[in-house]
Amino acid sequence: MLEDYLRNKTDFNYKFIIGSNGSGKTHTLNQIYKDYPSKTLLITEDGELKIESTKRKVHVDLEKRVYIIPSDERNYGNRNRSDVDIVVDIEGKNLELLNFCNEKIAHFNRMKSLSRGQYKVKNILNIIYTTFLNPINILLIDEPENFLDDYFLKVVSDMILYLSKSKIKVVIATHSSRLCELCTIGIDDVLLLNLELIDENIVYRKNCVTINEMKLKFSQISEGIENIRKLKQYDIDGGVDAKLKLHTNNYIFDMYLNHFLNSEEFYKALFYNDIYLVEGSTEKSIIKKAKHDIKNGVYFFSTEGKVFIPIFAWLFSRIGKSIIIIIDSDRGGNSLKTQVAITEYLEENYKENLRVFEPDFENHFCIDVKEFKRKYSVNNNLASKPIVAQEHFNDQNNRSNFFEFIN
Repeated sequence: MLEDYLRNKTDFNYKFIIGSNGSGKTHTLNQIYKDYPSKTLLITEDGELKIESTKRKVHVDLEKRVYIIPSDERNYGNRNRSDVDIVVDIEGKNLELLNFCNEKIAHFNRMKSLSRGQYKVKNILNIIYTTFLNPINILLIDEPENFLDDYFLKVVSDMILYLSKSKIKVVIATHSSRLCELCTIGIDDVLLLNLELIDENIVYRKNCVTINEMKLKFSQISEGIENIRKLKQYDIDGGVDAKLKLHTNNYIFDMYLNHFLNSEEFYKALFYNDIYLVEGSTEKSIIKKAKHDIKNGVYFFSTEGKVFIPIFAWLFSRIGKSIIIIIDSDRGGNSLKTQVAITEYLEENYKENLRVFEPDFENHFCIDVKEFKRKYSVNNNLASKPIVAQEHFNDQNNRSNFFEFIN
């Protein structure tokens, strides 16, 4: 994915590399730098410029829109020095970026003291501002989020945007889901690096997926579920059926996908090894009660309904995550509907990864909703499932039963 991006002369969307420590993020940045040394800037996780190839340092005259290259600066690949300063026009595409850097550097200079993170951001801005950018078309940044609060993460995300507008290709290695959200990273622009232990050997894997692959897969999933429904003669649930046909309206489908894929919840999931897919708010209410019961490396991702469980099961598996799917079977009652066809689709395709509540969460764990209403004298509107579940799972034994079942 990165190789295609770096060769593409029209794609200037920034790319993010995501992976655990030791998965090869820094190595990947260094390899790019090694392949394109003369036209690449590499900024380390300390906010310093890596220099293995000579880069001209300049003074900037924004009013005249020129770079002033001092006489003691070397030319690229040339050890001869000139006695005369060189004046070069700033390429128009870089003017907004340089104005942004200049403004933010001035802001830092007015501050009485700088934290470690603030100093780092100022240094990155200064590197960009004082480097002769005309021949530079790649910028690599290793973990720019270190030591930063949300305000200065926004400065970094703005800087990345201006770099992209300047037609500089940007590749960022990060551990920050918040930075991903601020930059509104598309799934096409993420490279996942994973470490796997196979036969006692460490294997490095690179995974990526495109939005077009997701759209095609959703169409195939919808067709598979509908075939099951027709074969078993299950009744149509209008709301569920409409969602399964979202892909037939490209504009609306894009909006739905963006709702999920451009959320901090999704970006957070990318930084975990084990993803537990849940339907909605009831399970999330338990998680809030049981933070200390959840093992490291596990993240609960809600698809806000059963319809989107299959596509995210496919997506997370596709990018190298280990998944557990937690659903209601919806087999209760006299009339079986589309929801049961979804259950059976998942049973066919993810049997080993599936945990099914029969027929639903409340009945599976003997949660007495009527008793809750009677006990607290509340009406139907107040006694929502998440609230009832929270009360039930206040009990440690009940929480233990839940985690024993899903694990």
